[in-house]
Amino acid sequence: MDEENNDEVYNTPNSVQQPHSNQDELSDTDLNKKHKEFLNAIRTENYDLIDDMIANYQERYNIINRVEPETNQTSIFLAAILNGDENATKISQMLIDNGGNILYKDSYQQTAFFHVAREGKPNLVQLYHDNGANMNEQDNFKQTPLFYAARDGRTDAVRQMCELGSDPNILDQVNENALFYAAREGKIETCK
Repeated sequence: MDEENNDEVYNTPNSVQQPHSNQDELSDTDLNKKHKEFLNAIRTENYDLIDDMIANYQERYNIINRVEPETNQTSIFLAAILNGDENATKISQMLIDNGGNILYKDSYQQTAFFHVAREGKPNLVQLYHDNGANMNEQDNFKQTPLFYAARDGRTDAVRQMCELGSDPNILDQVNENALFYAAREGKIETCK
């Protein structure tokens, strides 16, 4: 199915759906187009368009927490992987301040914090911690965000996360801890 004509319905997590009563509702097709426009504004770091779309679509349509069917993720996940700590943190803060749910889990049972850890951006790690991210949340593999930071050699993030409460002794489904994966991948500095 080509992206221009994708009429697939985007879902919103039940816990954050908004009641609808206005006759000027967008059709599913139009809402999907607006959602794609919103995601593109995040990708291109278009702060003005992000603000405008939040103002126009968040209260009624909860556009920040709409779930993409292809990834089973919300816009919070996209903001977490933007280039540069400053930009990712600024856009993530905008989304969180306007109702973005950092606790939503994708099909791997991962929150966006797993992506934050993998990226290793210190301001973003702090933002998520300050907004209630569970530092020891386990995914389908029983791994925590610390596993992903350690495996990718994000040494500063590993130290920061441990200082903020990440437990390096948690074992995954094969009874290994985060530092095992750092060592396996040759991330010696991370293991120190």
